[in-house]
Formats: sequence, C-alpha cells, structure tokens
Amino acid sequence: MTGSMSATWVLVVLAAWVLIGLVTAVVMRRRGHSLSAWGALGALMGPLVIPLAISSVRSDAPSEAEVEPGDAGTGPVDVLIAVDGSPESTAAMYSAVDLFGERLGRVALTAVLDYDTFGSTVSWDERDEALRELGRDGVEISRRFGRRPQTVLLGGVPAEALQRYALEHDFDVLVVGRRGHGGSRALLGSVAAQLAHQSRVPVLLAGPALPEPA
Repeated sequence: MTGSMSATWVLVVLAAWVLIGLVTAVVMRRRGHSLSAWGALGALMGPLVIPLAISSVRSDAPSEAEVEPGDAGTGPVDVLIAVDGSPESTAAMYSAVDLFGERLGRVALTAVLDYDTFGSTVSWDERDEALRELGRDGVEISRRFGRRPQTVLLGGVPAEALQRYALEHDFDVLVVGRRGHGGSRALLGSVAAQLAHQSRVPVLLAGPALPEPA
C-alpha cells in the first residue's frame, strides 16, 4: 500500500513538473518566443525554467535585419507588407501593389520570426523558409511593381513587431492578410485582428475573395 501511494505521489509530482514547464512555454510563445524550444526546455526543467524565462523576457529587445535594401519608387505612399507564405498574405501583397500603383514610394516586405529563431546562430527551418518566402515574393513584386522591394526580417510578437517597425521607419500603410499561416478559419487571424484594433498605422487587410453565401 505504501509503495503504491509513493508511486502515485511520484506521478503527481512528475505531472506537475511537466505541466508547469509547458505552461511557461505557452506564456513564452505569447511573448514572441519559440513554442517548440521552450516546450522542450519546460518539459525537461519544469519549474526550474521559470527564472530562465524571466531573464529571457527582460533581455528581449526590438529585433530587425535588412535582407535586401530595395529600390524606392517616386510616389508618396510607403507601404510595409507582412508575408508568411499563406494565400492571404500573397493576395494582400498583390492587392497593395495594384491599389496604390504609381503612388507607391517605398515597398518593404517583412516576415516576423520568434526571438529565439531570429537570434539563433545556427540554421533553423523557420528562418530559412522565411528567407525563401521573402526572396520569392520579392521577385514577384519586382515583376509587378517594376522595382525591387526592400526585404526585412523582424523578431518578436508579430503584431507588435510589425507596428513598431512601421512607426519607426515612417511607413504610411501596413498590409497584412486577413488570415495567416496558422490556418485559422476565422474571418480575421489573430495578427490581423490585433492590428485592426490596436495599430497606430493605417492597416490594409486583404486576402483571397470570400466565398459566396450559400
């Protein structure tokens, strides 16, 4: 009986250990960090990961890296376009170029990574894929716009990073897809919804045409 109770307590403690670590990982994801990296740390370290998480959050700083400088247009409207490989972001990109046309000044394409992926010194699939997407979309914009867009990688919480970069670099319009790469079936994805409600920069939400009502 005593042995059975001891085993039960061990399982309870182990479950609590892992749960605390995983909850910390979810919190870190909302703070702009990698869920997979912090999930692995949390499952292994349990509550011991909390001081590490606090230290990491305190050291977070705006992160940006220009990939290509691009060519500025002569128009008065500077546009920052968020891309993530989703059909909605691709459609939003084309919508912005078609809408503003000759009025376009600077056009910048940006992808947002979590802090851990952005700051890593080793190759991460997510970062490599973001760079490929920026390269592909940059080529498409060059064909449509006639000039190369600037391409930028940002690190952090997507909505916050996009708004901050747009404000700090004096963009007139921020363009995002209605739904992002996460595949939510909601009319607005989480990033689009946050920007629609909170952004201090005008936001253009676009994407593939909505289906006709049944």
